[in-house]
Amino acid sequence: MKKLNFKSVAIGMIIMAIVFSAISPSLAEMLDVTQNGINIRVNGVDVAKQGDMLTLSNGTKVPFSIGYDGTNYLPIGKLAELFEISAD
Repeated sequence: MKKLNFKSVAIGMIIMAIVFSAISPSLAEMLDVTQNGINIRVNGVDVAKQGDMLTLSNGTKVPFSIGYDGTNYLPIGKLAELFEISAD
């Protein structure tokens, strides 16, 4: 049984990493996405204006809306809260 040479394995891994890092970005699809590009109004009350961020209970800030390909996506949890819908 032939022993693996550590140096050969390491060089092979480095070459693979270089090749995949060069190929991967060129294969990635570029997406035109906007964050917080709309005003949100519920029952006549402004909930979020363009550029506003939503603060989660753990303090993380996330976009109120994400726009992609003519469609806007909103956080379902926040919508449920605004429309007073419970998960019960």
